[in-house]
Amino acid sequence: MRRFLALSALPVWWLVCFGLTHANFGPHVGPDVPLIDKVVHFSMYFGLAAAFRLRRRALGQPFSGAAFAWIYAALLVYAAADEITQAWVGRDTEAFDFAADAVGAAWGLFTGLAAARPGGRAAT
Repeated sequence: MRRFLALSALPVWWLVCFGLTHANFGPHVGPDVPLIDKVVHFSMYFGLAAAFRLRRRALGQPFSGAAFAWIYAALLVYAAADEITQAWVGRDTEAFDFAADAVGAAWGLFTGLAAARPGGRAAT
């Protein structure tokens, strides 16, 4: 069951992120907190990176610098495509959203690298 959940985390979270970024909620949704949308973008891509790490661990694949590079590249391509396609549903394409995505993905992957180092905890 645990392996199933680890393998399911990536596609499920990816679908949630896609749905949230491509739904047109109107001009303003949520609390009136400055930059809250950047925090949401950061968190979504941190979660995607963590889900990639979980999937690799469930499949018995090591989390190395090469894995970091490939996963990060995939997340950056997806983040760019995600921002561009939001215009198709009436949402704004913002460079700062892409930057928050990139930082969230990097942070999520760096935590995996740090945990996979000798003397660190097992990567999740």
